[in-house]
Amino acid sequence: MTASVARTFTFRSGCASREDTSRGVYWSFGLDDTRPEPLLEDPPGEVRLITTSQRGRFPLRSSGTRRQNARLRQRGILRARQNVAPCTRYSRSIVGIQNHFSGVAHEYAAFRPLYPTGLFDWLAAVSRRRELVWDCACGSGQASRPLASRFAMVVASDVSPIQVATAAACGGIRYVVAPAEPAPLATGAVDLVTVAQALHWFIGEPFYAEVHRVVRPGGVFAAWTYGLPHFLSENLEQSVHRFIADFLGPYWPPEVQHVLDGYANIDLPFEEIEAPPFEMRADWTLDRFFAFVRTWSAVRRFVEKHHEDPVDHLATELESICEFDGGTQPVSWRIKLRACRKP
Repeated sequence: MTASVARTFTFRSGCASREDTSRGVYWSFGLDDTRPEPLLEDPPGEVRLITTSQRGRFPLRSSGTRRQNARLRQRGILRARQNVAPCTRYSRSIVGIQNHFSGVAHEYAAFRPLYPTGLFDWLAAVSRRRELVWDCACGSGQASRPLASRFAMVVASDVSPIQVATAAACGGIRYVVAPAEPAPLATGAVDLVTVAQALHWFIGEPFYAEVHRVVRPGGVFAAWTYGLPHFLSENLEQSVHRFIADFLGPYWPPEVQHVLDGYANIDLPFEEIEAPPFEMRADWTLDRFFAFVRTWSAVRRFVEKHHEDPVDHLATELESICEFDGGTQPVSWRIKLRACRKP
């Protein structure tokens, strides 16, 4: 049995996934709702869709006889396409994608700031229908969960199995291990596509072609990003911004420039909708802020090259600033939201 998550598409609800590299890949699963799933389409290659309500861990094999697959389907464990080639094309499309956050997946889930509720209220208000959302590059579900309380169903996809594994259980969400393209969704099925703090990693025609395909007429595409943190203390803000620009400067991937530009130079697939400004706010201790900084892609690249934590350098400087003094400080991030509607 191969130990490659890339060979499976897994829809799950309410359970976490685990990886055992010595025995293969195992997923805990258990879909509690029994609604039909006509909206989901098979991507290229052989796809296994877990649909059982039985709790437990099952090995997802990358190959198997038709008789074995039929037995699994009868038990409600496996649903697979027949008479298709093995999914080497599709698995390579996942394996070949650079993932900047798998190594800090648990920290990403725990320490990234939360998006404001007003953002999701606005997305729901501009959506003419609220049946299905595709939350692309969902990470650990920071946007998926608020969307699920406003739409009937959210398909949340991410290329990283580890990121998906850290997503908290929430009714109405189907988590999928998948790249941004091709999407595991039927043509013209989606009311809203969201990309939170991730469009800069895969912006381009292949992804927009999938957006054109899956979004129904009148549907909405929305992508947002946030850049530099802001503090009430000018000394704190200047120190943090110097650390970002100067100390970490050479370690930022080039795509991050789109974040700093607020996605201003990114083309949209449809006619743009004017979006209001939003802001994230938090009251954090110094240690809490450092935990957030350690989730940055540049920090990970610095550690990989130098085998030391660059946040120690920032800590030395910030701990000398009396404004923190062991307490909390308000931190804010300005959200840059770009949205458009399909004719």
